Amino acid sequence: MCALDAKESGRGEFSPVIKDTATISNGDLVGVDVGGDDGRVERWDDTNASPTILFAGVAKVTGGDPQNPSQDALDDLVGNTAGTVRVVVDDSGLRFNEVPVTGAATLANEYDLVFGTDHETLTLTPTAGGQAIGYVKKYHTGTTCDVQLFSGPEVRALEAR
Repeated sequence: MCALDAKESGRGEFSPVIKDTATISNGDLVGVDVGGDDGRVERWDDTNASPTILFAGVAKVTGGDPQNPSQDALDDLVGNTAGTVRVVVDDSGLRFNEVPVTGAATLANEYDLVFGTDHETLTLTPTAGGQAIGYVKKYHTGTTCDVQLFSGPEVRALEAR
């Protein structure tokens, strides 16, 4: 399970096919290949980002049996070659409240761009792919911040700059 816990939801969701053999868990940051892999989604790993892989949002994976509380309510999804496994992705621009952001240290970090080094780690340092996924909405203390993720349309607009 991802360490990030979204507190606000809202505007948009879509259900892309998961890349072959990629594992997606609830709350994972995910990216979609808009060029080379038929629009399939995988866990966000900015070191693999390219002009064709864009930040997509946060995966919403639910499963288990609500009638059986002892069964885990969240299951991982794994893509297959046939492209029959899909995941719901919230691309509305969620806000994460009080999450660790590597490099955050003062109030001056508010509105700094945030990058994702993997599917659950946020940092102020531009990563290899260099694609910002949001910004510091509010600094709390230490490295703890509220982070506003960019929505799908915002990601596309930034990519076009």
